[in-house]
Amino acid sequence: GKTVRMYNLSQYADCFNSVLRYTPDGYPIVAGYSHQGSSLLVLDRDGSDVLSHYSPGSVEPQLLQISTTIPPQLLWADLDADGAVNVNGHELDTTTEVSTSAISAIICGADGRSIYNNGFYNHQTGIYRFELPLTSNSKSSLFVSGCLTKPWVMAVDSQRRIFALCQSTRHINAWDKNGHMLWSVNGTGTCVWLSLSDDEKVVLFGDSNNWEALDATTGKTLWQTSASAAFGDNVTCKYSAQPWAPRHPIAFNDGSLAFLCSHDGASKVMVLSTRTGKAMRKSTNFDFAPDMLTADASYNVYAYGSVNGQVAVQKKSLKKKVMI
Repeated sequence: GKTVRMYNLSQYADCFNSVLRYTPDGYPIVAGYSHQGSSLLVLDRDGSDVLSHYSPGSVEPQLLQISTTIPPQLLWADLDADGAVNVNGHELDTTTEVSTSAISAIICGADGRSIYNNGFYNHQTGIYRFELPLTSNSKSSLFVSGCLTKPWVMAVDSQRRIFALCQSTRHINAWDKNGHMLWSVNGTGTCVWLSLSDDEKVVLFGDSNNWEALDATTGKTLWQTSASAAFGDNVTCKYSAQPWAPRHPIAFNDGSLAFLCSHDGASKVMVLSTRTGKAMRKSTNFDFAPDMLTADASYNVYAYGSVNGQVAVQKKSLKKKVMI
């Protein structure tokens, strides 16, 4: 928990979003904005300097991602616009910028080589796929008509299957990589977040209290549960209505799903099985009330919040199975 370095970024922006990304060479990238505009900053990995500063016009970059293409691209988006710029070491090559306000970028494909957009484009509503890297001549390689969705209720797997809740019908639909519908089920009123299990076999959705799992291949319901049924009375769990705030449940590669929850005033991580919907384990209590949760591949979770006006971070290990 010792501070390694501190960056003074006040001259670039008033507010910085929670998303942090790294270039292929390990340089941190952050996004911020103020009344003067927005900023994308590449930070020194060994010191406290800003190595590259770029202001992409009126876009307020909220959703950041690094592509796996050659050259790698930094992709940014909010709900009204999107863009990309090539990354060269610790420099952003602004001569390669692609920016549009015609449609808004929603998510990156799990293959790291595609991006999926949703909105109004040429007076048509639907989901668009664009191949990476983006260029000024990029055209959509796929169009799925009629589904208006949001980034927090949409997922794309490594096979390029698309899963999304369409607002007009409140149905969760699945399409194959060619845009052919695989299945459609009623999303009911509980679908305010949607994600995939780590093995991409299960579509998970819910709100802070009720959760459901569908077979990703058939759409068949695998299980339904609630926070109280899985973890006990007086338990509520957080979810996000923003793609840049990672409060979605976190899927681990052992088939578990971690929620940031509160119980009788104490905050902890509760872990559910994606295969059965049953409780698996939980963490001990955090020392503060976190707003956000992230994790690494070693089953460590990191809670973020504030205490007395200072940023607070606490790490918990889920390797030791504290059973519910």
